[in-house]
Amino acid sequence: MTFGDFIVDRGWGPWPTQVISNVDASSSFMAPVWLRKNFFYPHTVSPYLGVGTAFLRGNLQWKDRAASWADNPIEDKARQFVPMVGGGIEFFPGRFLHPRLEVRYLPGPHLRVRSDYGSIIYRTSSLFYSFALSTSW
Repeated sequence: MTFGDFIVDRGWGPWPTQVISNVDASSSFMAPVWLRKNFFYPHTVSPYLGVGTAFLRGNLQWKDRAASWADNPIEDKARQFVPMVGGGIEFFPGRFLHPRLEVRYLPGPHLRVRSDYGSIIYRTSSLFYSFALSTSW
């Protein structure tokens, strides 16, 4: 996600000047692995809970065209494994084709950048919803 923002510089003169900044923030969770426990497995509806982990790649970069650090943007990065918790409902688990609804929460760290103009905090946490059709072999 990339977006531009106007920051008011009140440090010079009676009239504020607008400084164009560019903030680039991204987070991706790779290779999620988890273990889940089904409850009421042979029944028509089987809720389940799961725990696991995923690898997080998070980036936050702030560039300012008018600042002294315009050519050297302020950055913060995260490369780490984060825990994952979730749960869902599986329908017809004993049949060949069975749909399921699932929710996973991946808490991640906050990325922060600071300058003379202020600071930006980017949350890398994610809530993931899915609907899937699984097959039993």
